Amino acid sequence: MSDDTRPHSSAYFGEERDYWWNDDYLDLLARRLRLDQVRTLADIGCGIGHWGGSLAGHLAPGTQLIGIDRDPANVAGARERFARRAPDRSARFLEGDALALPLADGSVDLATCQTLLIHLAEPQKAIAEMIRVTRPGGQVVAVESNNLFNRMAISSLTPETPLERLLAETEIAWRQVEGRRRRGLGCEYLGDLVPALFAEAGLADIRVWLATGPCRWCRPMRRRSSRRSSMRSGVGAPTDPVPATGPSSPPIWRQAVPTRP
Repeated sequence: MSDDTRPHSSAYFGEERDYWWNDDYLDLLARRLRLDQVRTLADIGCGIGHWGGSLAGHLAPGTQLIGIDRDPANVAGARERFARRAPDRSARFLEGDALALPLADGSVDLATCQTLLIHLAEPQKAIAEMIRVTRPGGQVVAVESNNLFNRMAISSLTPETPLERLLAETEIAWRQVEGRRRRGLGCEYLGDLVPALFAEAGLADIRVWLATGPCRWCRPMRRRSSRRSSMRSGVGAPTDPVPATGPSSPPIWRQAVPTRP
């Protein structure tokens, strides 16, 4: 397959994606989501398993991880990756569409996705599917970013840049992002819309957590087993619902699914 025809996501599935999240933040997130109590976790739009792999080490022994992706190459890649990196983990990977998941109603404790909804023309339909497959009292967790701000970077040169140029660059960024959204290619600022989408879907106990340090975009110099994280969560207690503020790592949107009648 040529570079021109590769799926957009393939450009982001390199080894560096393993370092999007610092270990201490994943530890904090695991406590917030009580991952040690989860027995079945579904990773929707799993790609080759980076996000599910980041969470796998925090799951209790015997917990089943189910990865779902519509691209057969990604499914095969996830299987190979888990067999090589986490052979002791119970994981299976299925081909499937986020808008029609191949899972039964109420069959998982936690359904999650990372940077999936921003690529969908109708993200609310994917959220509805995640709710459908999650048991009453379970959790839906969406990790989505606001990439619009990546197009309007601020640097030490910004104060010296003429206002007219800043406004022109801002207009270009909005035209690019809105142009994609109106063509049905996804919404790059969807991360900030997820709480409202969750509320519209009938969910409750909506909580927002923001990572307060920059993502690592390449592997660290030291081995993963020995490195220490430089990122702080800035949120407080694991159950604190107050959002933190900080740079633009993808925000965490957590939702407890209400009990169904």
